[in-house]
Amino acid sequence: MIDILRNSHSEFLREVKIAIELVQKKEVVKELAPFKQWLLLYYRSLHSRLEKVKYYIELNEQTIFSNIFNNLSQLQRGFRVINSKFLSSLHRHREEEILSLRILEWLHSIHTQTTGKPFLILDGDFGILPTVDLPVTYYFPVTSQFSLLHTPLFFHELGHFLYKYHKDEMDALVKEFQKKLEGRLTPPFQTNDANSENELKKNKVIIETWYEWMQELFCDAVGLSMGGNTYLKTFSQYLRIGGRTTFFVPENDLAKRSHPVTTIRIKFLVVRAKKLGLEKEASILENEWMTLIQGLGINEEYFGYYLDSYATDISSTLDDMLIEASPMKFSDFSDPVIIEFDPTKHNFLQLIFLAWKKHDESPADYHKWESDFISEYVKNYPNAGSA
Repeated sequence: MIDILRNSHSEFLREVKIAIELVQKKEVVKELAPFKQWLLLYYRSLHSRLEKVKYYIELNEQTIFSNIFNNLSQLQRGFRVINSKFLSSLHRHREEEILSLRILEWLHSIHTQTTGKPFLILDGDFGILPTVDLPVTYYFPVTSQFSLLHTPLFFHELGHFLYKYHKDEMDALVKEFQKKLEGRLTPPFQTNDANSENELKKNKVIIETWYEWMQELFCDAVGLSMGGNTYLKTFSQYLRIGGRTTFFVPENDLAKRSHPVTTIRIKFLVVRAKKLGLEKEASILENEWMTLIQGLGINEEYFGYYLDSYATDISSTLDDMLIEASPMKFSDFSDPVIIEFDPTKHNFLQLIFLAWKKHDESPADYHKWESDFISEYVKNYPNAGSA
């Protein structure tokens, strides 16, 4: 047993030393410097803990072999996760993604909950690991990392972090809504027959499902608050050809589903956009989705998981959640009339507005404009040196 522990410890320590060397040698842009520093501190701390484990191994006390094995196993599980996610992100960093990193840094700097917080981007479908104690991990498809038009989806993902940061307060607001929903779903007169029992079970599932759905609607509200019309455009463009389940989901598949049916999300985006003064843009979005629904012959049916009578309580809860999270407002940062982007004068939301303006004016020419812009931006980006 002692030989197995020694060999396992030695190999583990060797890997940790390699990881430390890789992080130390990796030159990163300043936007990734906090993440690199966090990663280096993690590996150094792990190295110190393994040195302590070595001391206990060399005591050669059989009575503690089991504890040593369990300790090594726990440390290695964490090490494997960090290696597969965090170290791979740092190691794969591409110069061309600097624009995405800068936009994220800018967003983080605006919100007190994320100012100075390390973050990273991993390749994958849109998502986030909204950890408060670890660096924030954003998942973005590779092509979207090079698309200004997809950038507003960052706003939605940041919403998940804001929810996590204010989790106790947010959960309390969602539970308050769930109680209201339970009141709407509970019949005034109940019987003890099988139908009544099944109805109560279904209502319980509906109420539980809305815990996840409220989070997604909140993140959409954050996206709209931050991106305004650009979020409406990006959301619709990215999701509208996602298949028939974008419009209709069978009843059995709605239970505990993580996201509301997309047409429900559209309803709340339209209403909220009009409240923000985006009446024209909201109407365009609404007409676009109604055209799809009618053209595909979709019958809007949510099997009691959503009814228009729920809307007032949902909207009121979302208002309270936004007050708690206090995301940036697009109206404080955007200037949709700029003709060209000047990084010394304009902010990144103005760049996103400009990108959508270019796209709407000439979709056929947009790809070349975006490609040329990103190439020029990367070329002119000052070398941050080793961080």
